[in-house]
Amino acid sequence: MTDVLGFIGLGAMGSGIARRLAAAGAPLWIHDINAVAVEKLRPVAKGIAHSPMEIGDQANIVFISLPSLKAGEEVVLGNQGLIHGKAVKIVIDLSTTGARFAEMMFEAAKKRGITYLASPISGGVGGAAAGTLAVMSSGPEDAYKKVRPYIESFGKGIHYLGEEPGYAQTMKLINNMLSTTGLVMACEAFVYGTKAGLDPDLMLEVINSGTGRNSATLYKLPKSILPRTFNYGAKTAITEKDNELTLHEADALGVDLSIVRAAQKVWQSIIAQGAADEDNTVLMKYLEKQAGVVVRGKAARQQ
Repeated sequence: MTDVLGFIGLGAMGSGIARRLAAAGAPLWIHDINAVAVEKLRPVAKGIAHSPMEIGDQANIVFISLPSLKAGEEVVLGNQGLIHGKAVKIVIDLSTTGARFAEMMFEAAKKRGITYLASPISGGVGGAAAGTLAVMSSGPEDAYKKVRPYIESFGKGIHYLGEEPGYAQTMKLINNMLSTTGLVMACEAFVYGTKAGLDPDLMLEVINSGTGRNSATLYKLPKSILPRTFNYGAKTAITEKDNELTLHEADALGVDLSIVRAAQKVWQSIIAQGAADEDNTVLMKYLEKQAGVVVRGKAARQQ
């Protein structure tokens, strides 16, 4: 049987991944509640479905990329959910959901003869478009081996973490906690240094040649913060949601993530000030306001 693919969730990340899958050669059916997003992908799609169940009727392998646990549960298990489709055999969830949710979805799908693979992603909107995402997968290995060639169309760092469906989600939350707490620390450090009189570009050069470098100093500061574009590609609301999920999962295991908890207060604070739908790199603006300083790179200063 020739595989037919489905994709649900054509947001900033999902649309880039869907385009990569369409270019991989298998027919691709798409669905999203946002009609504009669907229209943008129409030229590369085999067909457009009006519900998740219709995707499940057409495609034996379905990828989903969704912003919340509620959306994921409705898309897979709802009255018009994927599990009611006649063709679907494997669902690959690219969303960040946490281990407990992944385990619940795996068991619910299994009852309908469908294999659920947790395959959260990291690498941003640019990585989705370029096909260079990190992909963490867990679940039945035979299903993983079947879908891996399709994952390779949008992933570069591809990792299989084992049969337990929750393993990949735990790994993704660990990756996120390092990334988002690192961004808070980097922004605080640059506000501190700029207030003290240091040049931000020189600070970046020094840090990235030493042990203080992280993903924020290597990518977010030079690409989005110092140029003052604040468009790296991750909404603050999603960052806050993922951090809260991390804390809940850790609490259930009896692990105290005190640094993540402190960083979460920062994210919650700027959301309360109106940053929910802004790129999470705007954190710098809020910290600047508190300190009475602006962190601006040379290129931005010359504009």
